[in-house]
Amino acid sequence: MKKLFCLVLACAMLISLAACAGTAEEESTSSAEGESVTDGSITESTAEEGEKEVINVAWIARNLTDDWYRAIYTFGCEEADRIAAEEGVEFNIVPYDSQASVEVSMQICEDILTMGTYDMIYFEAVDESAMGTMIERFNEELDCPVAGASTTAAAGQFIFCGPNNVAACENTANIMIEKLTEKYGEDPQAWIDAGGVILEMWGPAGLQICQDRHTGFHNIMDPILAEYPELQVVQLTSNWEPERAFQEMTDAVQRYGDQIIAIYTDDDTAASEGAWRALENAGMGYPIGDERHIPIVTYDGTYNAIGHVVEGHIDLVIEQPAVALASMAMRYMWIWYKEGYDALPQPGTVLSEEDMREYFGDDVAVAFWSPVTVVEGFWGGLWFQPTCPLIPQTADPTNPALWGNAWYERNNGEYPEWVVVEE
Repeated sequence: MKKLFCLVLACAMLISLAACAGTAEEESTSSAEGESVTDGSITESTAEEGEKEVINVAWIARNLTDDWYRAIYTFGCEEADRIAAEEGVEFNIVPYDSQASVEVSMQICEDILTMGTYDMIYFEAVDESAMGTMIERFNEELDCPVAGASTTAAAGQFIFCGPNNVAACENTANIMIEKLTEKYGEDPQAWIDAGGVILEMWGPAGLQICQDRHTGFHNIMDPILAEYPELQVVQLTSNWEPERAFQEMTDAVQRYGDQIIAIYTDDDTAASEGAWRALENAGMGYPIGDERHIPIVTYDGTYNAIGHVVEGHIDLVIEQPAVALASMAMRYMWIWYKEGYDALPQPGTVLSEEDMREYFGDDVAVAFWSPVTVVEGFWGGLWFQPTCPLIPQTADPTNPALWGNAWYERNNGEYPEWVVVEE
């Protein structure tokens, strides 16, 4: 059966597909509309005596042209490799690209429901409400394990692996305040006298994680803003699109100029391709250590942003640990499939580094993202919340285990020049 697929998948996903154990070979052709169609083979899960059981996994990605989502897919496949080696099974992981489109995502879900042949389903929501409806249908009609990472859904029984974005982004505000205090002093009136404009850039409207990143930042900033109303936080939006981030930041830099005292973005692309590029173009891109440097704090952990930390352009990157999210999603779907939903860690559980090593070992750098707290999600399912490393405060940007550095190596066969690999 044919399924809608993204045109760029044929080239952009070659490396990722190669990393995925047991994934079926797929033949892609381009349609007149510029879309790609793929014929993926689904293997019966039951196995004859002496044959490996094949586990069919539908991987519904939000946008496979984006490094983050391609990395999550690749790291998920690598975890499937580890499980396959341990358990003597084979995973047939079939990727679907929603192209950041609600309509495409919903059609993919309809196709999967019609096929009814998948043993596990991984998803990344484009629209939380619409995806919640689909997960409820997966629960009812397919009765198979469902997990997601990065972006969640509003309903259904599923595992979500993702940081507590509110708590993580409280850290961005705290560290921004530290930087402003170092530069201008503790009194926010001095920040106002220096210009008093802080730029904040959002991602896509309507996503809970964007709201949470905004809320975390403002939990810390709002008491200061209430006491010092002349201090401004100017709201911008990039929709997580590099060119839009650059244009929005360029317009803001032209408008506010020397009044800008700090920048917070809720994703790395907005910081590196938006804020830093706009400042450079305006002749305001001064590195850390220069008294004219404008502090920039951001969230994600891409190799591009890590490079900007190394070069002294960005002050803080809070890593959203992609390796952890993908590995946990795949591992806990497998436990659900093999042992049942009740075998999963339940809300209130705190999984230590030692607990994590039982499954993941050093291959996925558990020391960076442990402990993991299990809570009940707002939708009612299980939410696994890893710890977020702070680059460079709690995680050295030269460490190869950071997901951005690891993802660069997967694509280029070598680590970025700033990475230190022990012999």
